[in-house]
Amino acid sequence: MMAHYLPAESDSCKLSEDLGPVGQLQFSQSQQSQGSIDESLSLMEQQQLSAVATVSAGSLIWSRPSDIGSVTPERKNSLSLPPSTYKPPTMLCVQELYLQHERQTQRSVSSALQEEDESGPDWFRNMDPSTNAVMKEDIKGDVGELKLNSHFDPLPLGVEIDVFSESVFGETNNKQQFNHSIRSIITRTSVTLSPSKSAGHFDDDIDKSFDRRSERMLSYLFERERIDDARWKPVILKLARNIASTMKIDVAKRRDSMNILTYVHVKKLVIEKEESSAEVIWGVVCSKSVAHDSMSSSLREASVMIVAGSIEYERVQGKLSSLEPIICQEGEFLAKQVERILSRRPSILLVEGGVSRVASELLRKAGVRLVVNVRACVLHRVARSTGADILPSSDAQLIQQNIGFCPSFSQRSIKLKDGRHKLLLVFDECPSDRGCSIILKGQNIRELKAVKRILLFMTSLIYSSQLEKAFLNMFNTRLAYQISNCDVCEARRENIDHQTTKSDFECALIESVLCTSPFLDYEPPFLETPKGRSKFFVIRSCSLLPYFKQPLYRFGTKEDFDLRKCDEETEIIIRNEDKYMILDQTRQNDVLDPYVHQRVAVLFGSFSPKSPNAPYFCVRPWVVSMEFYADHDMTLGEFLTKYCFNKSYECPSSNCEIPMLDHSRKLVYGRVCVEVMTQIVVQNSVEDTGFTSCGSDGQILAWHYCPRQVLFEINNVFCGIIHSNISSCKASSPVVALGMDVWHLSFGKYLDYLANSAFSKAGITTPASQECSHCFFHQQTHFYSLSNFVTTFKVSPIRPFHVQFSPMLCKAQPHQYSKQALLDGVTRMASLADEIIQTADDHLRLFTEHDHYTQYAGTFHTVLKQLLEKTIALVSDKRKYAEELKRIDRIVISSNDVYAVKANETLMEIREAIYQLITTWNDQSTVLGATISEINLERIEDPFPSYLHLGLKLQPRVGVVVRDIQDPRGNFKPDIGSIIAYALSAADYETNKFKECRRKQRQASGGEEIALNLNSNSVALDEAVIAAEHLEIEFQDSQASYYVKVHYFLIAYYAERFRLLRKLLFVEGEEAFIRSLSQSTFWTPQGGKSGSFFYRTQDDRFVVKQMSRFEIQSFVKFAPNYFEYIKTAVTENKLTTLCKVYGVFRVGYKSRTTQLKVDILVMEYLFYKHNVSQVWDLKGSLRNRMASTKSSSDLVLLDENLMKDLWNKQLYVYPHSKAALNQAISNDSHFLSSQVFY
Repeated sequence: MMAHYLPAESDSCKLSEDLGPVGQLQFSQSQQSQGSIDESLSLMEQQQLSAVATVSAGSLIWSRPSDIGSVTPERKNSLSLPPSTYKPPTMLCVQELYLQHERQTQRSVSSALQEEDESGPDWFRNMDPSTNAVMKEDIKGDVGELKLNSHFDPLPLGVEIDVFSESVFGETNNKQQFNHSIRSIITRTSVTLSPSKSAGHFDDDIDKSFDRRSERMLSYLFERERIDDARWKPVILKLARNIASTMKIDVAKRRDSMNILTYVHVKKLVIEKEESSAEVIWGVVCSKSVAHDSMSSSLREASVMIVAGSIEYERVQGKLSSLEPIICQEGEFLAKQVERILSRRPSILLVEGGVSRVASELLRKAGVRLVVNVRACVLHRVARSTGADILPSSDAQLIQQNIGFCPSFSQRSIKLKDGRHKLLLVFDECPSDRGCSIILKGQNIRELKAVKRILLFMTSLIYSSQLEKAFLNMFNTRLAYQISNCDVCEARRENIDHQTTKSDFECALIESVLCTSPFLDYEPPFLETPKGRSKFFVIRSCSLLPYFKQPLYRFGTKEDFDLRKCDEETEIIIRNEDKYMILDQTRQNDVLDPYVHQRVAVLFGSFSPKSPNAPYFCVRPWVVSMEFYADHDMTLGEFLTKYCFNKSYECPSSNCEIPMLDHSRKLVYGRVCVEVMTQIVVQNSVEDTGFTSCGSDGQILAWHYCPRQVLFEINNVFCGIIHSNISSCKASSPVVALGMDVWHLSFGKYLDYLANSAFSKAGITTPASQECSHCFFHQQTHFYSLSNFVTTFKVSPIRPFHVQFSPMLCKAQPHQYSKQALLDGVTRMASLADEIIQTADDHLRLFTEHDHYTQYAGTFHTVLKQLLEKTIALVSDKRKYAEELKRIDRIVISSNDVYAVKANETLMEIREAIYQLITTWNDQSTVLGATISEINLERIEDPFPSYLHLGLKLQPRVGVVVRDIQDPRGNFKPDIGSIIAYALSAADYETNKFKECRRKQRQASGGEEIALNLNSNSVALDEAVIAAEHLEIEFQDSQASYYVKVHYFLIAYYAERFRLLRKLLFVEGEEAFIRSLSQSTFWTPQGGKSGSFFYRTQDDRFVVKQMSRFEIQSFVKFAPNYFEYIKTAVTENKLTTLCKVYGVFRVGYKSRTTQLKVDILVMEYLFYKHNVSQVWDLKGSLRNRMASTKSSSDLVLLDENLMKDLWNKQLYVYPHSKAALNQAISNDSHFLSSQVFY
């Protein structure tokens, strides 16, 4: 992943964000109290990856130091709100939400609930709500168990990752697919180099490779700063190389700062009529002058004394005394002080504070050059360069103080461009390894500022390059220009060297130079790769792309650089006039600025299975932002010495007393996870671990070992068969001593190499004398030892997942039917109708031949004859559709096609006509047999199953058949989905009932028409008006009585508004929604403890869930705001994780054997058309949250299952996914908190 696209971060933000394990979100020091975990794919998360489009107007920045996708509500000065103030929940701050809740809770809905409970027919009102218990027991019957693998095994990074994977977060491939992927990599023959490498050939001499990259970096900086490189490039490059190679940093012995720039000081002098130049002073240059002009001459071999305080006589305040004794005491005191100073024979005296006139005169007479009011930072630089100690005050003992030595001291007077003269003190020819100062002269102050910035930056880069080269040369590591078997390298290479059209960002990235190492190339972030930015599903577009503002990642162009140059020049002019202006923030927003790429953000955490904290972390993962050789960084030697080879280093957790030697630490960065473990080696072992020698005390040894497996293919020339053999590589390097240059290498830079380096080899061989073909950085294990301590750096690839949100617009993918299947269905039903009609006609003919027919049964014959003719006419009319279907020139027809819909309706209408014929015939036969015993009318057998309630008349809007379904125990229970679908398809539901509902609303509101929409302010707060939106439908057949109370918001509320919501969310329309609900089955998801029963539609699009009393009461309270929130999320393209509810109903059912009274809701099925490999139901609690992992269908794991082995099975998500997830959670939490859901 692209790791370094970081603008300059503020001092107040030292932590960053990164990819995190799903289930424990976000790790940062400031949020450890929340128990959240956040794991990193790359440094992209350290900054504001993006303001998601619906939350912030700011552009999406690749990396920016702020909370990603979060909304910080403005803090109010008062907890009170104006009574008339009303805002939607999404616009309220936390305090306003609380006050709004206090007002809302005063409105009781209990009376509305009681009134609702008294509605409906008598059999329904008298039914006990607990009658749904029998449903719960029966649904929980035995279900066939399926064996599911609870082990999470993500794809290797070498395998292509699909944004729209069949699983929610990704799809797991098996070992066979993995081996196939490896084989495909091995058999590739074409070699494509990354753009940055193809620009020039890098030989085996890495010195030349680094030098070329440094020159490219310098040219790139000049281009960005708009400076003439012909004048300054040779000067800066020579100076930077000279300083980096001459100065020596000693962190181990002298306790120096690891940052070389601490000891490099640059002075800018704007002069006139002189060529631009740069002069290096091996010592110190400061803007000061000697106290006495007569002593301003140069001095050779000067001794330097430094005093931190002042040389003055301190008089007692508030005490009366005569003047003459004070003067005498002052003279005697200062004379003794000067005498003590002169006893050390200094030729130059630097004083931080002031010096009295008496002491100054005494020092002048003694020939000592005095410099007063010197800043503390200058004193420390002079002390380092000259070797002098800083005396705390002139009263301190001088016995132990070291006097510094300066080979050359002078005072220079420089005439500036404005005519003023600037005096400089120069301490030159000091030891060159201690520090230096550089004097830059030019005619343009803006140019000098830019040159200073570039010079310091290049000095730091070249110094780091020297240490990096020492590390690479330690094992003879070289780039290998070939297709590799390294998952990390290949995944990065595919994103960098793809053959598709590159975006503007990718082109700018190719042209940019972000580091001086030829081993490091940075890939673009996922949203800028072809997979991420594509808008076509077939090539795996990112579903979250529409939620981010464009451009996603801002980078500077030539026009931006020219504009910034003009702004800087204008700023200089304005500041000279003592004014102030705000500059354009191009540099801060430029993700391709090399200055902001000199850092990494790593996710650090520690764990020990022996700790009392297990299975939880001892140090919860938190993201540390390490700026190379600066904040939060340390040298590689320091890390090993302090945190690996140190027995006294204890676990930071207060609960853990286990030694750190028994801990494992992980640092996640980029595409890799680096696991650091330290062991005490008692006996050397080479065969399996690569441990060779532990060296002597004080000397760190290093080596690396390859534990990877190698696939060998042997061709049998006699049989023509290729045999495959897998064996361990076991290649180990020689043991080498860790040099001081490598000791001083930035630990952050070391991690940068482990994460972002291209495929490299170290030239080691296996025990079979074959060269190791594995990547030095990503596939081999690195060892460091001191005495009997051995520290292991094991690098493993990580596979980040995408977060897939439920689409705001619900779509149901149609089924595909063959035309012949539809035709056969209609034809078979018509043939069945013909058989029954023929049977009825034969029975009727025999009936007419009876002797007493004309006397007793003429009326029966007339009724049956008319019904028979009506059925014949209907079947004959419906047969025409079969002929029409034959003429269609299509083989496959979608289920939502008008022909498929009409075929299904035709089949149901024929079946209904047959059933009516059979039912009427049999009823007449029963009546006739009871009336006239002499005449027998033979009954017709019903060919349809009894679980179909065909006695309910098909509605003209949508044909729905109410049905019963069989539970796992063999008992038939009502299909609640079909009951609801039939109610929704009823004609009076669409017309008469709604008209009556609107009439009641007008009456309740005093004749005022209430606008019907999804806004919360359109819902009246009066209980009578709310009750008017209640809608009831009752229907029955010969088998059962049905009472459907359309709650559309709990107790039959908001029926019309739910219909509007479905119209907004379900693109296929109301009729498609009814057809989906018309057939459902029992569903028993694992993990739930509420005791609710579930149904799932046969097309898996919707779920019917039982609601508890508390859930209904809560839903009634926040229903209007829920409508508005979901509507806003759709219309304004806002992210939300809230489930979309498509209707709330109260269903009553009563038959001869079963009765039911239950409140249910219809919601979307989140895993629709997804092949989910593993499911967790996370509540944020660890109390009684362990699910059994025995094989079962739809296995759902809980919180404790996730935490049980989270250290070894951590889940990572892409930065843009985490930003979107954080934003959605922030949006939903803000809304739900306003509804009092804590």
